[in-house]
Amino acid sequence: PTHAEYGTLYTAIGGTGIAGTKLKSTRGWSNSGNGTDNYEFSVLPAGYRYDIGDFVSQGHDADLWSASENNRYYAWDENFGYSYANVSRDIIYHKDYAFSVRCVKD
Repeated sequence: PTHAEYGTLYTAIGGTGIAGTKLKSTRGWSNSGNGTDNYEFSVLPAGYRYDIGDFVSQGHDADLWSASENNRYYAWDENFGYSYANVSRDIIYHKDYAFSVRCVKD
């Protein structure tokens, strides 16, 4: 999905302030950070891979790339964490990082 398509999803379910909880899977998140998975989106806490190859944050975070670039080095990312209900949307990670990807069926 594009950055705009993720935004449409979050708006439809009540905004970024609560989307994390409603879209996260009901198990697998650290410290009782599981979601309610109201929409069967089932975001899993896969963590991510640094550009140097190390894997981190399994159980704590899920980062999903969007299909929207900021420039040739950065793209929008959607971040879900175990300790908060919101979704953080930013462009601070270089494309060399490995994040999870969701697909959209046209």
